Amino acid sequence: MAEHEFTAEPDSLEIVTTYIFDAPRQQVFDAYTDPELVPKWWVPGAPLTVHEMDVKAGGSWRFVMSADQEYAFRGVYHQVTAPEQLVFTWQYEDAPTVILQTVTFEETSDGKTRVTDQGVFQSLKDRESMLTSGMGEGSVCPVMPLGFTITPRQQPGASRAHRPPPACPRPDGRRAG
Repeated sequence: MAEHEFTAEPDSLEIVTTYIFDAPRQQVFDAYTDPELVPKWWVPGAPLTVHEMDVKAGGSWRFVMSADQEYAFRGVYHQVTAPEQLVFTWQYEDAPTVILQTVTFEETSDGKTRVTDQGVFQSLKDRESMLTSGMGEGSVCPVMPLGFTITPRQQPGASRAHRPPPACPRPDGRRAG
């Protein structure tokens, strides 16, 4: 599982989450941009269908998560610099809030990948609404299973114990899975 740090400073329009994955940068970037891989980690315990994912500047994306009902998310890619950075909008279709996400992929000196995910909201009210719904810290949840999806570097012959990813909040604040 990835290490992570979640930051939501008072009176700031942003939420910043940092993850460290024991995998090469290209592999982590691919997990964010490959429509075959995204459903494996987006939200554990809730099937995800990628309806659209055109990973290029101006390209759109749309994912639908199924739990007891469907939750649809969409956005537009504004910048794609493989394997360094993604800039895109993020919106839960049943809410007016649009978030500008900047995700940076950085190689660390020990061969791991640091992913910094900065979400900038249009207002403090929008950001606070996200935080109180459980989807703020819950933004950590969709990415955490990525640590289960990508295979960390291992010593030859080492086995990797499988632990199920944590249950995560849905857009309505309840937990999936």
